[in-house]
Amino acid sequence: MNRILEVNTLTIHHSSSNLRLVHPLSFTIKSGEVLALVGASGSGKSLVAQALFHILPTNLSWEGDIRLKGNLVHNKNVQNYRGKSMAYIPQSVDALDPFLKIGKQLKQLTPTHTGKKEIIEGLKRLGLTKSILTKYPFELSGGQARRILILMALVSEADLIVADEPTPGIGEQATEDFRKLLLAKKDSGKAVLLITHDLDLASDVATKIAVMKDGKMVDIFPSSWLQKDALDRNNLHPYTLELWNSLPRNLNTQEWFHATRS
Repeated sequence: MNRILEVNTLTIHHSSSNLRLVHPLSFTIKSGEVLALVGASGSGKSLVAQALFHILPTNLSWEGDIRLKGNLVHNKNVQNYRGKSMAYIPQSVDALDPFLKIGKQLKQLTPTHTGKKEIIEGLKRLGLTKSILTKYPFELSGGQARRILILMALVSEADLIVADEPTPGIGEQATEDFRKLLLAKKDSGKAVLLITHDLDLASDVATKIAVMKDGKMVDIFPSSWLQKDALDRNNLHPYTLELWNSLPRNLNTQEWFHATRS
């Protein structure tokens, strides 16, 4: 498989105080892979995504090496990649243009050969009707706006899709539809970075999982390791084991979990 994204010793800190928010981390995502970056809120996950697209807040700066399909991404060429070779599903729905109707925004950010039929089909798969195409962002609910952002990224031809907490607020069915669309992207050879606090979702769709805690990547491993019969406390960080144990589907296995730690 071809390497789509390579991140080497990425570090993020406050520009003035030099306080380190993300400690040096490295990872690679190949074509057909989904890397899930998981961890609690405030662990630095979203900052990693913002650094990839060079959209960190002005009081933050980063160091390291970011390559897309072998090409170094830097301030002078990042505009050539955004929305084309790399697509972003941000947490904030403010990313939508408040002055353009949804239909025009979708058409601007989708491939030229993607027709209205494909867009409408995508809307249906995410629980939206074609009437939303004539609306402005302020007329949408938060969940609707987030689903539009998801659709914009998933109908693109970008080699890399970065999804930052895409599922909160979109509903159970839309979350399931998003999962299927994400797996379809994976099967088509795209690379996906899924940023989430939902280890359950990550274990379902990811090929690899990286765990962040307090700005540090404490683990990176194949998602298959999170199967009960494969879990090995000697190979996983204690924080990863705590996250795994907190999954709703594992609440009835606490006795077994504690037995593995004794």
